[in-house]
Amino acid sequence: MIVTAVDNDRPAGSPRAVITLPENGEVVSGSQAEFFGDGTDNGTLVKAEFFVDGIKKSTDVNSEGHYHIGGAHNLWNTKQLGNGTHTLMMKVFDNQGLTASHVIKVTVSN
Repeated sequence: MIVTAVDNDRPAGSPRAVITLPENGEVVSGSQAEFFGDGTDNGTLVKAEFFVDGIKKSTDVNSEGHYHIGGAHNLWNTKQLGNGTHTLMMKVFDNQGLTASHVIKVTVSN
């Protein structure tokens, strides 16, 4: 069973971030893996940052609310990571300086 936790205690008016792929607990591998998600906001989203094990790996800048590590689909290279469990985070930012993030764990098996 896969459980997705959504942050419901965020301040009023702040954005929401949801990692779409990979899913929490998923096994990932390869040089063309997916790592993307969506943000929603009452205002305008401006960017998302992608973190692996607490280290920022990429920033995707747009106001559409759909964000990818590397800026497009299939650009996450898991071969740069050791096999085992890793923590992924996507953090979205709006034009008023408010943020939201979503954190999941995946298992790399290259």
